[in-house]
Amino acid sequence: IDVWAAGIILYILLCGFPPFVSPDNQQEQLFDAILNGFFDFPAPYWNNIGDSVRDLIINMLQSDPELRFSSEDILDHPWLTSDVVDDTRDPNGTA
Repeated sequence: IDVWAAGIILYILLCGFPPFVSPDNQQEQLFDAILNGFFDFPAPYWNNIGDSVRDLIINMLQSDPELRFSSEDILDHPWLTSDVVDDTRDPNGTA
């Protein structure tokens, strides 16, 4: 499994845009952001998304492959194994 690519996909699925961007639409800036692992979880898109999945994404997008989660680490992560419902979701939210 390509953990880094899966982390990119998970990020996009949760907020609708990729984690690595170039404010000036410059390819070199984008490559630097990717190589150095510079990304964030901007508001308001991430306001109602829990810390557990943010932690999972951070570990999936580690730029150093030695520090990046393995597929086993992902499967053991609390975001996938916890039976706790995230109470921060808006009960009147839309589907």
